[in-house]
Amino acid sequence: MFKLLLSLIGFLISIDLICQEVINGIILDSESNKTLPYASIFLQKGLKGSMSNDSGYFEIQVPDNSNNDSLVFKYLGYYDKVLPLHIFKSGSQIMLERRPIEIDSITVRPQPPIYYYKRALAKDSMLTPHNAYSTISYIRQDFYENGNRINIKEFVVKSYFPEDPRWNKNSDQLSGKDSSMMKAQHQILLFRDGGLEGDMNFMKKKIEKEKKKAIKKGEDPGPDSRTYLVDSMFGGPKTAINWLRSNTYRKSTDTSLINYKKSYVEFGKETNDEQIVIDITHKKTENKEPRSKWKYYIRSKDDAIFNSNGYVYWNLPIYIKPLLLVMGISLDYVKLEMNTNGQMIENYFYSSSMQFNFHIKATKKYLFKENERSNFLIKQRVSVSEFNIDNPQEINEKYRFDQSKYYKNQVYNDIGISWDDVNRIR
Repeated sequence: MFKLLLSLIGFLISIDLICQEVINGIILDSESNKTLPYASIFLQKGLKGSMSNDSGYFEIQVPDNSNNDSLVFKYLGYYDKVLPLHIFKSGSQIMLERRPIEIDSITVRPQPPIYYYKRALAKDSMLTPHNAYSTISYIRQDFYENGNRINIKEFVVKSYFPEDPRWNKNSDQLSGKDSSMMKAQHQILLFRDGGLEGDMNFMKKKIEKEKKKAIKKGEDPGPDSRTYLVDSMFGGPKTAINWLRSNTYRKSTDTSLINYKKSYVEFGKETNDEQIVIDITHKKTENKEPRSKWKYYIRSKDDAIFNSNGYVYWNLPIYIKPLLLVMGISLDYVKLEMNTNGQMIENYFYSSSMQFNFHIKATKKYLFKENERSNFLIKQRVSVSEFNIDNPQEINEKYRFDQSKYYKNQVYNDIGISWDDVNRIR
């Protein structure tokens, strides 16, 4: 019976794939003709999305019944571009136009920036999806040491977001605890490790010595403690899953700790929607920089924060510090750069793509020889490949991702999905 069900699932997936067309293209700067990496692409009416690779190339699966839909292209610092599918030709070059950097000629809003920011925060809870929904997301992670790429990892994650417990269906109002208290569920469907492209230099001699010692004793040397440590703290699907779970953009609500630098207006090239742009800087400093700095794009007609980008210096969890101390490792700083995009579906804003860059400066301290230092960069790109708002299903409890356990042992592909079924970075 179980084998019969698996066969049926595989047959239904194959039928679904037959009814989809894969289209592709390349995204470029309209002035310089340079390719634009990691741009967001999604169907304006449909529930599918993708992301370009580091050469600006993208692929996206489009259902056959999408002739009346349009492709939306988003890239930080550029105007959105909307192209109807019936005129789009696969293999096309998509030229995006830069937003103006100088703001002297742009209308300044009559109210101070904090006014528009607080108004957007107040409206945000009503724009956050109230009904349950599910997603299938693609996550790609690139790991670098001192500018050299060491490894690539890819994940496909299924997520279920339950109904917001604050929502009163009769009054269509929210009340009670914050929606971040919702218990979202996640499942790792696919995982693949691209293998080592280079050798990590940090603590290399120490690790090699430990491996030789273990092998000599006839013991299993186990996984590389360096990559395991970095992966468990900053890498893997955990970071992306946490932000998918929160289903929101990074927002600062403690107005006593932040400066609101400016607000000004832009107009979308395709839609002519008025967009208020607000710069926010945290007053505290770290390494002669503000502790955090963010830019928010707010759509005037509904006060929706549809894009945000910036950085924050990461505070290590208290339980991590003793572990690092025992290993003789100090992290001089951890800086997180982040860019998020949202997509409007049936009057609600859903997170559609995210980019994370973890910058980590690590030092291994020795008593009788020179310390070792390395600069690490973990790039994570997250693209929601598919939304399901009509019939979302909870994730089987035995397949749910447990953040306290290592992700490699938690891959359960119970729906028979393959890498070719996912809009991913090619």
